[in-house]
Amino acid sequence: MEGVPLGEWVFVPGTAGFFGRSSDAYIERGEEHIPLVYCSSELEQFADEMLGIEGDFTRRCSGIDLDARY
Repeated sequence: MEGVPLGEWVFVPGTAGFFGRSSDAYIERGEEHIPLVYCSSELEQFADEMLGIEGDFTRRCSGIDLDARY
């Protein structure tokens, strides 16, 4: 998973490194960069679920005019 947009922020998951070392996930916005030491796996799971929901919604509504009014 690459960076995932979450509103104005982008979530970037941690990466596994050499000898089992890994970098922590973080969120960023412009020049702000906040490491997620204690909640990275939970936020990664949330972002993954949101991408799944977005993909499912897009697939199901591909032929529907969502701008149509009643």
